[in-house]
Amino acid sequence: MIQNLIRICFCIALLLSSGVSVAQQLDRKELKSELESVKKKDAYQSDTLYYYYLNQLALYYTLNFPDSTLLILQDIPEQARKIKYYSGEIEAYKTSGIAYNIKGDFEKAMVYYDIASNLADKYDQENKIPAIETNKGVILANQGNYTEALKIYYHALKISDKNKDANQTGIIWNNIGTIHFFQGKMDEALGDYKKSLAVDLQLNNKEGAGYSYNNIGEIYLEKNDIEKALENFNLAYEQAKATFNFGLQTAVTKNVGYAYLKTGNLAKAKDYFEIAYELATKAKTKLSSCKALIGLATVLLQMDKPDQALDKGIDALNQAKEMGHPQLLRDANEIVSAIYAKKGNGILALNYFKEFKNYSDSLKNNESEKTAARLKAEYDFDKKELEYQRNVLQQKWIIFSAIIALIMLLIIVLIVNRNRQRAQLLNKKLNKNNLELEQQKGIAEKALSQLKSTQKQLIQAEKMASLGELTAGIAHEIQNPLNFVNNFSELSSEILDELYEQIDKKNWDQVKEDSGYLKTNLEKIKEHGIRASNIVTGMLEHSRSSTGIKQLTDLNTLVKENLTLASTGFKSQGKKIDIKLKTELSTDIPKIEIVSQDIARVLLNLITNGLQALQEKAEKQGIGFHPELFIKTEKIENKIRISIRDNGPGIKEEIKDKIFQPFFTTKAPGKGTGLGLSLAYDIIHANNGEIFVHSTLGEGTEFTIQLDIPN
Repeated sequence: MIQNLIRICFCIALLLSSGVSVAQQLDRKELKSELESVKKKDAYQSDTLYYYYLNQLALYYTLNFPDSTLLILQDIPEQARKIKYYSGEIEAYKTSGIAYNIKGDFEKAMVYYDIASNLADKYDQENKIPAIETNKGVILANQGNYTEALKIYYHALKISDKNKDANQTGIIWNNIGTIHFFQGKMDEALGDYKKSLAVDLQLNNKEGAGYSYNNIGEIYLEKNDIEKALENFNLAYEQAKATFNFGLQTAVTKNVGYAYLKTGNLAKAKDYFEIAYELATKAKTKLSSCKALIGLATVLLQMDKPDQALDKGIDALNQAKEMGHPQLLRDANEIVSAIYAKKGNGILALNYFKEFKNYSDSLKNNESEKTAARLKAEYDFDKKELEYQRNVLQQKWIIFSAIIALIMLLIIVLIVNRNRQRAQLLNKKLNKNNLELEQQKGIAEKALSQLKSTQKQLIQAEKMASLGELTAGIAHEIQNPLNFVNNFSELSSEILDELYEQIDKKNWDQVKEDSGYLKTNLEKIKEHGIRASNIVTGMLEHSRSSTGIKQLTDLNTLVKENLTLASTGFKSQGKKIDIKLKTELSTDIPKIEIVSQDIARVLLNLITNGLQALQEKAEKQGIGFHPELFIKTEKIENKIRISIRDNGPGIKEEIKDKIFQPFFTTKAPGKGTGLGLSLAYDIIHANNGEIFVHSTLGEGTEFTIQLDIPN
């Protein structure tokens, strides 16, 4: 059974590889930045760049958040078609197919692939066909239709060779290697996987290399070379971690479990299968989830725990049925049959064994092996024929180029002679033009200087516009100290008039008393003037443009400044609740190099979110609720931790994993963009840090920022 299960290679890996090279061009933060830049243009929805970056962002989320991918893509095909951006329309349908494939909905995935393929033919975009067809081939291979999958792979391979698309060629060799793997041709599969790995390393495709290392590890596992298998699995896991690919991490973890299962280390095998199942559930990859369950059932059976093994085996069988995956149905039926045999239930064991045998016989197809050999021979012949034609064509071009060169030489001689006559006339004109150019250069430099100045003003104006709500509130708050200043100034003027009268009357006791009042008023004027100045200073610090340059920063000071700014703005917006603000700032925190203004914006966002959550709970709960916001800084080993905790309504468990996803918000429609926490996530990671959330529904939420202290 283990050998049969191991033969089920990385179908998800092959699927995702066809899109990875595009997504790696820009990371998520860069993609979002480019999108925001395009959206600032007039009529950006008619700009092909807008849909190009949206497609890339959707593809980026496909690996770990397929639902987000489908949400982003839902309107792109229609909009791209309206502006005749056919390439964007095709990519949107293809990426939708990838998302449905990852979710285990092969039927919908194939529908979207067919649409993309038909559009590529209709719009004469042959370069799109290999990636689309390769993804269709993966589904056919998953369903056990190796013959049709091979036909598609070799057809796509010829087009990729013709277009000199090295990346796609490497992907297809990986897929062909998988068919050889299914057929038990381990040496041929190893050669195919190594071809794919060579392309991945040449193109610096870390994700593709991870899949190739994993597939090679499976070959060595099949050959019982456990040491080499684990060596390749380790290399694959490093690439998976570097690219944040949960699906690849899941598959590698599952394979390590099988490695330990082969060595007889059942405890370790069980641990790795459980981790793989947890990762698969988190990444919503049904294929890996089903494989991990089958592995767990196998280990538990060998550990003489048939009841627990049966639970896992039945779960795996149900998932395989849901996907209609013949290879997994075969292996799930086999392990369930073995479990019932162990439990002494011969009738059920025989029934499940019959199902296993039916699926096993359907997958053993000699025609697919013959097709593989025939298609490979045809491909090799066509490649040699194509190489011969290229050589003949190259020779013809050499002769043709020589003739063209001779003709061009004659033309050049004629042109040179004619140009000599024009040279003197042109020199005179050039001298005159040079003088004019110098004058125009001065005008242009002056205009450029004005343009740069205007550009800086526009950038700052754009940024200040985003602070509109906060600024309006704080402006109201500034009015309070200014009213005090005006009132005390007016009162001081009246006291001075009375003071002059008392001096004239030589009423020195009254003069002394009025002088005391006057001094008190002046102190009040100074006190409220300083208060207004501090508010304005805080606003200016927050609105200043980020340079992106890291500088030594006192995090305690940064926390206090943004707490003051957020709470002041919150109160000035008419919020009536009394929130108790607590801080516990450690004194042994060193200054570290960060982009301080970016971190300040994250702090302001998190504090404001906490205040709004407390306001929401107070409005619902009323009397008896005592809202509190607690901020703590501490040094833990070589890290600095900032915690922002409220006792608000908390976050539901089912949406906790989504809050850092773009466009996801718990606020009412029109109250939030869904990008605040996503941008905060990007800023913290850009500063070599991490951000976590812990929440209990009804009790409150805590956000934790963790930043490294350089050695």
